Amino acid sequence: MEGGADIIDIKEPANGSLGAASTSTRRTIAAACAGREPGPRISAAAGELLEHGSPRGWDAVQGIAFHKLGLSGCRDLDWRAGLERWAASLLDRPRTSSLVPVAYADHGPAGSPSPLEVLGGAPDLGIELILVDTHDKSRGTLRDCMRDGEIVRLIDEGRRVGVRVALAGSLSLADIIELAPLGALALGVRGAACAGSRRDGEVSRERVRELAAACRKPVLTR
Repeated sequence: MEGGADIIDIKEPANGSLGAASTSTRRTIAAACAGREPGPRISAAAGELLEHGSPRGWDAVQGIAFHKLGLSGCRDLDWRAGLERWAASLLDRPRTSSLVPVAYADHGPAGSPSPLEVLGGAPDLGIELILVDTHDKSRGTLRDCMRDGEIVRLIDEGRRVGVRVALAGSLSLADIIELAPLGALALGVRGAACAGSRRDGEVSRERVRELAAACRKPVLTR
């Protein structure tokens, strides 16, 4: 927060690219962010749809605005029905929040629907935001898996159908500087915000401040 992040994301990197943190951890972080004016919005990784086909038992902690759900292994399954169940459940609780499906740039190896497929299915499910990330961090960054032109086309298609796109996937400061003008709703980082650029490192206020400044570059007009 002190570094100026607009969104604080809660995850447990030891549990994978979308590893969910414990309920107690999510509650502690949400409580620490509460009451700040202006305060950051909070997102939380909920894991993969294949792990949690049903949202039963998932505690939608008060103060968390977005819950991210990955689609690895779902390419040949009815992933739209699964997302519909999750989206409806999160909106039907006293503490409402939005579902953010995670489309993987490395969708071939991940066995997931492509980002364009996920974007195309979002409007019918009432989903207004998707995240494009990488599933296997050993395969490289988002920009190793998707060309910048593909990212631009995805963001533009999202504008056309009323769905915003956020980007993540081992992004560096240099990547943020290049991607910020493209008009994504948010750019997510983990390692780049930590001491030693380690995903499991301690978040650095100075790095967050530098990254936040880079994110606020003017959007290119297309």
